Amino acid sequence: MMHQIPVILSKLTAPEISPDPVARPRLIELLTQAVQASLTLVTAPAGYGKTSLLEQFSHQAEYPIAWYRLDSKDNNPERFLAHLATAFRQAEVISDASLNCCLDAMTSDFDQAWALLLNQLQQKKSPFGLVLDNGGNIKSDKLRQLTQQLVQLAPSQCHIFIAGRRKPGLALTRYLAAGKLLEIETSDLTFTAGETQILLTQHEIKASASEIYRLNSRTEGWITGIQLWLTAWRKISAKDQATLEAPGVTSLAYRYIADYFKEEVLHPLSRPVQHFLQNTCIVNSIIEPLAMELSGQPKTHQLIQRLLKDNLFIQAKERPEGCYRYHPLFQQTLYHQSKTSRPEQTTELHRKAAEWLLRQGHYAEGIQQYGLCHDLSSLLAVIEKHTFDLLREGEVNEIVSFLANVPDALSADHLTLAVTEASVVIVSNDVIRAKTCINHLQKIITQLPPRTDSTRIRQTINFIRSRLAYLGGNLAHGIRICNQAFKPQSKTNAALSVIRFNRASCYFSLGQLHNAERDAQQAHRELQKFGLTGFTNSLSFLLGQIELAQGHISQAEQRYRQLQPHNNNETAPHNFYDIFSNLGLGIVHIEKNQLTTAGHYLNQAADIALKFQPSAALPWVFFYIGMLHCAEDDLDHAADVWDEALRIASSHKLYNIYRLCNAYRTRLAIRRNEPEICRQWLNQSDRWLSLDDESTLPEERLTYGWLQRQQGNWDEASHCCDRLIDELQQQNNTLLLIDTLLLQASLHHDEGHTELAIEALNKGLELSIGSGSARLFLFEGQALNDLFRLGLSGKALLEQGLTTTLIHPDFVEQQLLSLSKKQSGSNLPRSIQLPFEQITKREMEVLLLITQGQSNQEIADSLFVGISTVKTHINNIFKKLDVSSRKHAIEKTQALQLLN
Repeated sequence: MMHQIPVILSKLTAPEISPDPVARPRLIELLTQAVQASLTLVTAPAGYGKTSLLEQFSHQAEYPIAWYRLDSKDNNPERFLAHLATAFRQAEVISDASLNCCLDAMTSDFDQAWALLLNQLQQKKSPFGLVLDNGGNIKSDKLRQLTQQLVQLAPSQCHIFIAGRRKPGLALTRYLAAGKLLEIETSDLTFTAGETQILLTQHEIKASASEIYRLNSRTEGWITGIQLWLTAWRKISAKDQATLEAPGVTSLAYRYIADYFKEEVLHPLSRPVQHFLQNTCIVNSIIEPLAMELSGQPKTHQLIQRLLKDNLFIQAKERPEGCYRYHPLFQQTLYHQSKTSRPEQTTELHRKAAEWLLRQGHYAEGIQQYGLCHDLSSLLAVIEKHTFDLLREGEVNEIVSFLANVPDALSADHLTLAVTEASVVIVSNDVIRAKTCINHLQKIITQLPPRTDSTRIRQTINFIRSRLAYLGGNLAHGIRICNQAFKPQSKTNAALSVIRFNRASCYFSLGQLHNAERDAQQAHRELQKFGLTGFTNSLSFLLGQIELAQGHISQAEQRYRQLQPHNNNETAPHNFYDIFSNLGLGIVHIEKNQLTTAGHYLNQAADIALKFQPSAALPWVFFYIGMLHCAEDDLDHAADVWDEALRIASSHKLYNIYRLCNAYRTRLAIRRNEPEICRQWLNQSDRWLSLDDESTLPEERLTYGWLQRQQGNWDEASHCCDRLIDELQQQNNTLLLIDTLLLQASLHHDEGHTELAIEALNKGLELSIGSGSARLFLFEGQALNDLFRLGLSGKALLEQGLTTTLIHPDFVEQQLLSLSKKQSGSNLPRSIQLPFEQITKREMEVLLLITQGQSNQEIADSLFVGISTVKTHINNIFKKLDVSSRKHAIEKTQALQLLN
C-alpha cells in the first residue's frame, strides 16, 4: 500500500547560503566540537541569524546533514514522520527502499513506521546530523514526545540541531548534566562591533569607528537590524552620498525595522498581549507592579514569563530582581505605534509611570517620565529635590535631557538648575555647556542680596574652571586654579573635593604621580563620606591609573574588579559609572598581554560610552582600543581608531586627551613611515614642548625623543631620553619608564653599542618582571626582536666579544614566542624564527623522545640510528636551547611549547 501524506521538498533543503555571509568562526567551531554532544539548541528572537548560522555550518560540515524546516502543520505526527524520513533520504542517511518501507507502513501502523525509521538510523555507522529549523513550532504533546524519543534513541553518531525562537519543551536536564547538550543563545548570536565592521567591508561601506560602534550599540548586535540599516543606507546613497547616521538613512532604517517587527513579531500576537506591550513600552525598566499599574493586567508575572519564554525581544535585568526591559528598537517601534494611535492615553501613561517611579525611589526614570508628559512645573520640583540622587545613580543622560528642555531664561536665573548643570558637566565633559554654566552662576552672584555669602557658588565656578583647564590641556593653569580655591579657613565640602579631584587629574597627566596619588586618595575619602558613590568610580579609575603607572598591576586589577556592577549581562543597559570598571580592566589586560580579554572589556566600555554624549568618555575609550590594536600589531586599525579619537576630541575641544592620543598616533606614524603626520605633530606640539616641564605631557617628551631618533638627531634624542628617565624614576612611573628604556636601547643599538643596549633592556626586564607588564615586548619593543634574540644567544655575543646577556631568559623567550604567534596567527608554524638557531626535524624527534623519558639507547632503537648519532643530536639540541642537561631541555621545551 502506498503512502498518501504529501511531502513539501522545499521544507527539506537548507537555504542557499548568501553570497557574502559574515563568517562566524567562533560559533562554527562550537558546532563542530558539538559532535561529542547529542543535541544543540540554537534559541533567540527573530532575526538573530539562527538559520544562517546552521546553513553556514551545514555547508562546511564533513558529514551529511538532513534539514527539516517545521511549521505549525507539522504537529500532525504522520506529516512530521513523512517529512523527517524524506529529509534523511535526501541527505543519504537512509536508502530509497528504507524510505518507501517507512512511508508504506505509516498508512496502517504509525508506531511500526516510527520504529522502522529509528532502526534504519541505527544502521548508519558514520556521523550524520539533523537540523530541525523553526523548532518553536513543536507544540503538540505528541510531537514533543516523538522529538524526545528521537533525541534519546538516535545513534551516538547522530547529532541533532534544533533552532527556533523558543525552546522545544523537551526534558533535557540529564543531557545538560552529562555534557551532551550545547546551547547557543541570544548573547552568543549577537554581532560584535568587529563582525559589524566585517559586514560593512563586505558591502563596501566606509564608516568611522564611531559609526560602527554606534550602529552596533543602537541595534545591540541584532543582525537583522544591522542589515536593514545597511539596506536603508544603500537606498539613500543611490540618490545622494550619505553616512550611516544621515537623518534620511536613520529615518528609513527605523521604518524598515518597524515594518519587520509588525510583520514577523507583532502580527501573530493576541490583542491582550499587544495591549500589554503598548502600555508598558513607555518605560525603560519593566517592573512587575508598575507593569500591572500601566496595563491593568492582574496576571502580569505570568504574562511576562510567557514573553520571555517566547523570546519576544524582552530580557530580565539582574538588578533589581523582577525587572525587565525590551530591546530598544522593539520598544521604539511599540512606542511610536502608541504615540501615533493614542497620544492622549500615552501622555497619561507617562504621568502615571512618573508618579509610581518617584514613590518607589526610581528618580532617574521618574524624572524622564515627567519630561515626556511635558509637565515642566512638576519636573522642576522633582529635579530640585532629587538632583543628588540622580548624580549618585550615574543617570547623566536623564539630567542632560531634562536640562535641554528647560528654557534658557529659566535656567539662567534658577540657582538649583545652575548647580545641577554644573554637576552634570563634571561628568559629561561638555566644554561648551560648562562655559555657559559659569556665565549662569556669575549672573546669579550679581543678583544676590547684599552681604549674602556666595562662597559655595564661587567654589562651584572654580570646580568647573579647573575641570575646563584639565580637559583643555592647560594643566599648570588648572593646578593654579585649584590651589587658589583651597584657603586655610575653607571647610571641606563636595565642591572642594571635586576641585581636589581635578587637581589630581592635572598632576597625573603631567606625570606627577606622588601629588596625584595624594590628592586622589583624599578626594576619594571625602566624596565617599558625602555619599557620591557613583561619582567616586571616576576617582577609583584615576587611582587605578596611578597604580598601573607605578607598576602595581595586580593592585589596579583588584580595584577595577571591585567597581564591576553585579549585573554582568553584556546586553543589559548600564549607568555611566559602569564604564570605569570595563575600561580599567581592559587596560590591565593589555598590560598583561591578554589581548582577547582586553578586547572584551574595551568593547563593553565602548558600548556604554556610545549611549552618552561623545565628550563624556568616547575619546578615552577609543584611545585604549587603539592601544589594543597596536599591541596586537594591527597597526592599520590602530591608526583608524586613533584618528577617530582625535577627531572627536578636537570637535569637543578636549585637548588633553587629544594631546595624549596624538603623541601615540605620532609614534605609530614613525613605525608606519608617515612623515607628514610626524611633521604636523612637531608643528602642533611646538608650544607645549617649549613650555617643557610646566605643561608638557611626559608621553609628548617620549614621542619627541623617538622623532629625533628617526631624524638622526641622536644627541638630542639621547638628551631627551636621559632627562625623562630621571624624572620617571623620581615619580616611580614604571610603565612609561619601560617605554623610555626601549628608546634608550634603540639609540644604543643604532650607534653600535650593543652591550649598553642590552643593559637598557635588562633594566626594562627588571621592571617588567616586578610589575607583571609585557609592554617591553609591545609597541616599539616589537621592532627589537633581533636585539632580544642576540641577548639570549651566548654564542653570538661571544663572537662579537660581548659579555652582557639578557636576564630572565625564560621570560623573554615566552614573550617572544607569544609575539611570534600573534604575528603569524593562533597556530605557530614550525618555520617561525625562534630566539635560537632552528631545531631540525630529526632533532625535534629526538627531543620528543627525551621528554618521554627514553635513554640514549632507547632513542637509537626507536629511530634506527646509532647511539653516537643520538649523542650528536642531543649535543646540538643543548647548544640551540642554551641548556646543559636533559632536565633543563625538557623545562625549556615545555615553556616554549615546542612540541605542541
